[in-house]
Amino acid sequence: MRTQLVIHHSADPSKAPQFDKINGYHKSKGFPKSSLGYWVGYNFLIEHSGEVRQARALTDHGAHTDAMCDGGHCNSVAYGICLAGDFTKADPRPEQLAALFILWKSLGYPKLLLHSDVKKTTCPGGFPFRNELQLRWLDDIRKQLASALKALPRFLGTLRGNMLGRKIERLENIIDENEH
Repeated sequence: MRTQLVIHHSADPSKAPQFDKINGYHKSKGFPKSSLGYWVGYNFLIEHSGEVRQARALTDHGAHTDAMCDGGHCNSVAYGICLAGDFTKADPRPEQLAALFILWKSLGYPKLLLHSDVKKTTCPGGFPFRNELQLRWLDDIRKQLASALKALPRFLGTLRGNMLGRKIERLENIIDENEH
């Protein structure tokens, strides 16, 4: 699993689906064909609608930047995700940000990088949403912790009747005795 994710934009303001257009353009530029049969250099493209299109398997090398990331060449150590649109002119749509968050979560929350973090470029435009994604991540972690803590008493209750539960009870009694 890769530890980083590089966010790009297509730099195309068209609201029409862009996957096929990018595939044709990358093919014309000689990008390597993925194991999924596409020339798109990104692992994923998120259309304006929020639809996520996978162009490269998670194990395929990307072809999304010629820059270096922590640990090596970005195409080897980072997933490439492109959002359709030109973010020098407009913000990503809420549907795209929601899809990006879900995708980021499903990939195990790798470190977020903008293309401009690893290379001198305007890509992905003025993308001010890294903090919003990180706040969603913190909220998700908070919910997971709250859920785990809520389940803990039930889990401990199921242990009370078995051998492990009896050992836990003995340890609790020893701790109680030593505190008095």
